[in-house]
Amino acid sequence: MPRQVTCRSGLKGWQQKLQGNYVSLEEFTDWCAAYAVHTRLGYDTPELAWEANPTIQGSTDPDDLEVVGPKFPSLYKIVRVFARTGRRVTVGTNYPLAAAQEHCSDPETSSATCTSAAGKRRTRNSGQWMDVYTANR
Repeated sequence: MPRQVTCRSGLKGWQQKLQGNYVSLEEFTDWCAAYAVHTRLGYDTPELAWEANPTIQGSTDPDDLEVVGPKFPSLYKIVRVFARTGRRVTVGTNYPLAAAQEHCSDPETSSATCTSAAGKRRTRNSGQWMDVYTANR
């Protein structure tokens, strides 16, 4: 049951866990396709937002939609690190721990184990590299 709150706009609104506000991931994904809800909440994909299940609040004013409480509890970003130059490139943000670990355990996320044409080309151009995860900051 949503909690009644007063939002930034001054309007009365609601507050509850994201998954309590939508019937299913499919419904949430449809809303994201139409209104970019996940990006407005700070997530790269609807799936990452759904898995994180943050507490959100909103009202009849779309600008009131926001994550409340700790913005990203226990979320991680994935960074590609290049050994030769030390360059670090953010691949993605706001991954729950399990998703970040799954990404980084994929053989295609390291020059030592990748077999794809894109990965081999990256290695030829930039030398050794690997994807790592670290806490969002």
